Amino acid sequence: MNFDSLFLSVKGTLQKMNWRKNMSVKAVIFDMDGLMFDTEQLSMDILKRSGKECGYDIPDELFMQVIGLNHITAHGLFSKYLGEAYHTSNVGPLHRKYMNEHIEKIGLPIKTGLLELLDFLTENKIKKAVATSTPRERATFYLESVHIDKMFDAIICGDMITHGKPDPDIFLKASALLDTPAEECLVLEDSIHGILAAHRANIRPVFIPDLVPANEETEKIIYRKYDTLLGVIDLIKEGA
Repeated sequence: MNFDSLFLSVKGTLQKMNWRKNMSVKAVIFDMDGLMFDTEQLSMDILKRSGKECGYDIPDELFMQVIGLNHITAHGLFSKYLGEAYHTSNVGPLHRKYMNEHIEKIGLPIKTGLLELLDFLTENKIKKAVATSTPRERATFYLESVHIDKMFDAIICGDMITHGKPDPDIFLKASALLDTPAEECLVLEDSIHGILAAHRANIRPVFIPDLVPANEETEKIIYRKYDTLLGVIDLIKEGA
């Protein structure tokens, strides 16, 4: 184990001890893609299709690396791997066009337990925020398409902050907008970048895996891990 890994392990252990002293949950902060909506696999399939139309073979492994990152950072990684010409290609616009067409025609697939969890939080007067790396226009379209946009007290998108995940800024901003201390919040995430961002914000990260499983380092810093969002209801009922 190298020094960085040892430091993260010790810090994660101490942080979990501190979290156990602050059991109440006054606010829950949601990631969006892959957490609330089953869109990651769909997005990857459509991105690969869009890439092929523009002459690019986009490997699954590259897509997995950018899950949880904001648009600018993700685009930079794609350009680095696929060449600078990708930066000005039509892949991005095609991807957005095909995603929107699919959702308008088929609908947006909701993750198991989302509506039940939102109703539970509302009934128990627990604040709710969305903190997504997705740009505001697309995030608004997604939330409005399933009529849950009004259920949140705050919505923070990737183009509303300077430093995206894994930096903690988006979750710190969510905590501030909710007027709730970090230790009284939970962050729900499906991405490794998001879990690290929550950890850096000193907010309890709850991991609900989608396409990418937790790696060894992530396992050291997550607060809880569940198969679906329904597990969060039980967590809060038990006193978090």
